Amino acid sequence: MWTGSVLLLSAGFVPELDGDESQLSIRILFLVLGFLVAALPVLVVWLPERRQVQRALDAVLAVDTPRPVVPPVRDWAGPARMFQRLRWTSCTFVLIPLLTLVVAAACYGLFLDEDAAALVSLAFAVVPLAFLVVTATLPRRLVNGVQAGLDAGQVVPVRVPRRIDQPLVLTSANRSWFETRLPDGQQVLLRTPAHFSWASDPRGVVESPDLVLVIGLGGHQGALLLPSQPQNAVWLLGPVPQVRVPRDVLRAFEEPPTA
Repeated sequence: MWTGSVLLLSAGFVPELDGDESQLSIRILFLVLGFLVAALPVLVVWLPERRQVQRALDAVLAVDTPRPVVPPVRDWAGPARMFQRLRWTSCTFVLIPLLTLVVAAACYGLFLDEDAAALVSLAFAVVPLAFLVVTATLPRRLVNGVQAGLDAGQVVPVRVPRRIDQPLVLTSANRSWFETRLPDGQQVLLRTPAHFSWASDPRGVVESPDLVLVIGLGGHQGALLLPSQPQNAVWLLGPVPQVRVPRDVLRAFEEPPTA
């Protein structure tokens, strides 16, 4: 959607459209369509999902249970290794439009003598550049967000009766889904980032009866851990709790567990 938005906005600034009012109206139409298309993912997907996450988070925190004492996040195993593959993939996808826009700006300014188009391309490059900064600072932001949730008391004891590992295509990695139960019987579904088979697997701690769920600020992130073993924290892929679960995962959890 955002790629289409950039194309529409670029068409609105195309240098050849100079002259009569009909060409100006076409330029304005492209600009308006570009902004509308850019806003669609936010209005149709992100905002409704955030409302669902907030309702689910309120339901989880409404559980009347003692809050376990958890050590500070700086004492846990950091999230950098767990989110390594996600960061590599994100950086690859973000660098493509960033380099494309920078090269386009250089070509406009140095070879085509179109300073206005060069400035527009550089302005568009700010968006993928911002995504690149967000991706690079992911571990630090995760730690800060979970620590803020911990300070706010967003900690609940849980148990994990079932876990499903989903292998990823073309790699030796897999992603885990957890069927988590709260003390009042409420079901919460959680998932992890991709995990490589050659890496150590801290997800075995979910079998412990002393497991707790720490939910980050706003439900954007979270972790499962044993307060006595913070070095084995299992970092979760947000939102926490999950509100958009693939149908095959839901069907798998509905099936009776195998012996």
